Amino acid sequence: MAGQAEYLDMACCEDLHRRVLIAGTYNCHPVPVMAAIACLKKLSDPVIDVYGTLKKRARQLEQGQCEIFARHGISAVISRVGSAHCVYFAEREPHDWWSLLDAHDFDFDLRYRRALIDRGIYNFPVAVKQGSISLAHTQADIDATLDAIDDAIHSLSTGLTS
Repeated sequence: MAGQAEYLDMACCEDLHRRVLIAGTYNCHPVPVMAAIACLKKLSDPVIDVYGTLKKRARQLEQGQCEIFARHGISAVISRVGSAHCVYFAEREPHDWWSLLDAHDFDFDLRYRRALIDRGIYNFPVAVKQGSISLAHTQADIDATLDAIDDAIHSLSTGLTS
C-alpha cells in the first residue's frame, strides 16, 4: 500500500475510535504480490521476448498445419490471435455461429482431436474449442506437434484408425 503516513497510520492507531479498516485483495498477501511482480517483469523483459517468441512459434504451428492440410487435400482454415488458435474444417473461416454450423465438418474435427490425443498432443476434444501455446512450449514441441498432426491427418485421410 502507498499513501500519506498520516492516513495509513490510522490503520494501526492505538486509539480504537480512530482506527480504520483498510481492506483490499492483496493486503497482507506479499507472496502473491511478489509473484505477480516477478511475472510482469518476466513478461516485459526484452531479452526473454515472451510475446515475440509466442507469436513466432504460433506462426510456425499455423503455417505447418496449413501445409499439412494442403498436402493431404483437407479443407481447413486456421483462425489465430497471438498464441490462441482454432482449426476449422471448412472452405472458409466462419464469421458467426450460423456459418460455423453450416460449413464446419464437426465429425472430422472430433476424430482429428481424438487422433491427436492418441498421439500425445492434447487438443481439447470439443469441436471448435481453441488451442493455445505457452512459453513453456519449445521449438521441439512445435515440431513434435506438427509430426503428430501429419500422422493423424494421414491416418484419417486413408481411413486408418490410429
